[in-house]
Amino acid sequence: MRMQRILIFATVTVLLSACTKPRVHEASDRVEIQIKQNILSNGDVRYSIPVRIGNAAPVETMLDTGSTGLRILPGAISPDNYVLTDHSNDYGYGSGVTMSGTVGKATVGVGGDSTNESIPIQIVQKIGCSKDKPACPASRVALSAYGFGGDGLPGEGFKAIIGVALPPSRQQGEVVNPFGHMGSGAWIIVLPRPGRIDPGKLIINPDQNDLAGFTLFKDLIPLPRFKTQSIAGCLHNQTANKEFCGPIMFDTGANLTTVWTSLAPPRNWPDGMRGAFIFGDHADLKAGAEFVVDHATPGSKVNIKPPLGPLPTVINAGILPYFRYEVYYNVEKNEIGLKQRE
Repeated sequence: MRMQRILIFATVTVLLSACTKPRVHEASDRVEIQIKQNILSNGDVRYSIPVRIGNAAPVETMLDTGSTGLRILPGAISPDNYVLTDHSNDYGYGSGVTMSGTVGKATVGVGGDSTNESIPIQIVQKIGCSKDKPACPASRVALSAYGFGGDGLPGEGFKAIIGVALPPSRQQGEVVNPFGHMGSGAWIIVLPRPGRIDPGKLIINPDQNDLAGFTLFKDLIPLPRFKTQSIAGCLHNQTANKEFCGPIMFDTGANLTTVWTSLAPPRNWPDGMRGAFIFGDHADLKAGAEFVVDHATPGSKVNIKPPLGPLPTVINAGILPYFRYEVYYNVEKNEIGLKQRE
C-alpha cells in the first residue's frame, strides 16, 4: 500500500506544474484576531473575520481557504474606499456560483496589519450559476439579498469574502490573496470547534513560539481546477478497509468531505462509518485524524463523486482537518504546516 501511495503521489507531481510565489513585503509584528463561528438557518457553519477595505469600517467577511481573493458585494462599503480599474473579473466557486465584476484597487487590513499598497480586489456586479450547476445558490435569491456562504438563503451569509488559499499560480492582474501581501506572508488558522462557544483565532506573522511543533509540507501539489494547492495524503475508510489516496485540499467553506475518484461508485457514507485522514507518511499526524460520519455534526459527512480530469482521486477535506489541527500557511516559502490541537 505504501508503494501504491508513492506511485500515486509521483503521478500527481508529474501531471501538475509548480506554482509561482506571490511577492510579499517585509515582516511585521505578530497579529492575532478572533475567528467567529456563524451558523446558518439550515445548520451549515461559516467562519468570518473583520476586514478593513480602504478607510471603511471593518466588514464582517467570510474566511474561505478554498478560494483566492477579496470580493465584495454591492453595498458592502462605499465606492470611495477603492479605485476602479478598466479590467473585468469573473470567478467561480465549487457550489456553481459565479461572480462577474470589475477589478478595484484598495488597501486591505486585518487586525493591526494591512497591505502596504493597494491590491486588486473584485467589485461584484452580477451573480449567476455555472452551466453544470444551474440550480446553484445564486439561482435562489436576488443579488440584493445574496450573501457569500449563505447557501442561497435570503439575507444570510456575508457581503464580502476573503479567499486565502495558496493559489496554484499567479498571473498579472489577478485578484490576489490579501494575506500574501501582508507582513511575512505567513498565517495560522485555528477554527472554532463545533458546539464550543469559544472563538477560534487567526495569527498573521506568527512568531517562533507559534510555529513550534508544526509538521511542514513543502512539496505542495497545485490544483489549477480548484485554484488552490494541496498536500499528498489518503482518506481511509476504516469500516470498509479501503483507501483513497491523492492530493488533499482544506476548505473552510465546505461543510463536508468530497472525494472525486474512479476507485468507488458515487455515494454518501452513512452515519456511523469510520474514517481517518493520513497526510503523507507522518506518523505524528495520525493521532486525532480519525472521525465518525454523523450528518448532524459539521464537517463529518463524506460524499464520493465521479473523478475529475486525469487524476484518479482528488479530495476536498473541507473543515474537518481544522478541528484536529492548527493549519499554517506560508506564501513566500510555498508550504503548509499541521500541528495537532489539544
